[in-house]
Amino acid sequence: MDKAIILFDRIFFILMTVSVGYLSIFALFSMWGVKKRYPPSPKKYRFLILIPAYKEDKVIMDSVNSLLNQDYPIDRYQIVVISDKMSGETNQILSKLPLNLLVVNPDESSKA
Repeated sequence: MDKAIILFDRIFFILMTVSVGYLSIFALFSMWGVKKRYPPSPKKYRFLILIPAYKEDKVIMDSVNSLLNQDYPIDRYQIVVISDKMSGETNQILSKLPLNLLVVNPDESSKA
């Protein structure tokens, strides 16, 4: 019985070693690939970023600050925060930033 377990253990170890080795070879060769360098685009498109925020007082500032610090011309994109049931203090801070703030009426809001 013990010899069967040892034999099974060795066969299983060999199978796992082969599969891990196979993936390791591809992982190593993927590091030597040619990196493509894309030239900067001469045309900068305009776009709109909508951030729906339902009771997101704790994390909304990190998200907004991350978007405001993008390496893209600020006049080429617009940020709109849709504030649903966030505190007045958070809404006041957001209203001072260069973005549009839409405060949802809590009496008329629903899941839809």
